[in-house]
Amino acid sequence: MVKTSNFEIVPLEPHHILTMKPRAMERAVFDIAGDLETFAARLAAPGMAYAALDGAEVVGCAGIAPMHPGVGEAWSLLSERLQPDKPDRAWAVVRRAMRRGIDAAFDIGYHRVQATISTNFKHADAWMRGLGLTPDSTPDSNGHLMAQYGADRSDHWMYSRTRDKD
Repeated sequence: MVKTSNFEIVPLEPHHILTMKPRAMERAVFDIAGDLETFAARLAAPGMAYAALDGAEVVGCAGIAPMHPGVGEAWSLLSERLQPDKPDRAWAVVRRAMRRGIDAAFDIGYHRVQATISTNFKHADAWMRGLGLTPDSTPDSNGHLMAQYGADRSDHWMYSRTRDKD
């Protein structure tokens, strides 16, 4: 557990997702997911998932979901408190926790961690790079746009980080 001031990073439990006040983007994911309790339990199950708390408030949840041996998909669900254009110390805490989670994935044998992010999120590139991920293609090249990848049919970009070859 990491504790900074009132902030804590704790292992994710389904109730963290169920009690979080999600942003509009996350509400859309919840709507598409259907049974939110099952969705929350599935995200908490792999053991590579954490919640960022400010006291009793859940400000974000994130983790690495195994895709296949050696490859994980980074994901995050953020609360309405975290708005891209509003400074909040919680952004730094969540980003630091997510970077630690990505580092931990390499420590347990992953060779690639990837994440997709909607092209509708104007801070996508800065957020991904802040997590230590780089684009699998150049976002302005339209070379590898993942058309209609999102559950809401939004276009996405793929970012990743790979472990140095031994």
